[in-house]
Amino acid sequence: MKIRVKKQESRVVFAIISLILLAGLMLTISLCIHSTVDAAETRRYKYYTHILVEKGDSLWDIAGKYTSDEYRSRSQYIEELCRINHLPGQTIYAGEILVIPYYDEEYK
Repeated sequence: MKIRVKKQESRVVFAIISLILLAGLMLTISLCIHSTVDAAETRRYKYYTHILVEKGDSLWDIAGKYTSDEYRSRSQYIEELCRINHLPGQTIYAGEILVIPYYDEEYK
């Protein structure tokens, strides 16, 4: 009789452990799928536009408007602006047209 009870207890313990492991596996799979979907949804694409520099504009102000999380800082964005627009320094003048990089989640 004791052996039968012990076997039954061990089956119950085995079933409980199996259910816990299965629940953990399902949770892990769910989190992996969720994080993959999040990564796909937050993909951002780099685009370029242009602006006409107006009186009083500065690279710092332009960077404040267009800098996004893809850049470490406003200064890094300004460095890219200078590079792609072939600016010798950080001085810009009204009437100039600047190429402006920006990021968007929409694929165009």
